Amino acid sequence: PSHFLNGCNNCNRSLSGDTSTCRLLPSSAGSTKPESSNKYPFSGRVGAAEILSLYNTKKNELVQLTHSQYTIHSLDWIFEKPIFKSNDFVDNAGIPPATARRLITVFKEDGILITLKEASGRSPAVYAFKELLNIAEGHNAF
Repeated sequence: PSHFLNGCNNCNRSLSGDTSTCRLLPSSAGSTKPESSNKYPFSGRVGAAEILSLYNTKKNELVQLTHSQYTIHSLDWIFEKPIFKSNDFVDNAGIPPATARRLITVFKEDGILITLKEASGRSPAVYAFKELLNIAEGHNAF
């Protein structure tokens, strides 16, 4: 496997060129499976089920809340990038800018998004989808 910019392409860990610490690369014994690790708090099935349940719950909730044709599209974008700058959402979500800004406001007011960093001068605000991140972390990190 190739490594880009001193980071493992498989697990995104910085390796400084040393592939021996990558948990996804085959070991010297020839195994092609990732090493088992207890660093993940839940099994893949449980985590995936929780994430899918969260998606379906939020989809129904937000469609009722926003009455926007862009709600599901925006939710899909936020699920792909649960920590983002406000201008990234406005510029890249494929939603009209005024609608994107309104959806961010509605999502913040409803508690879907939390503000990690307030906008200041030319720096955009940074938001996080805390429920998704807490599921991914396996505890209340946010």
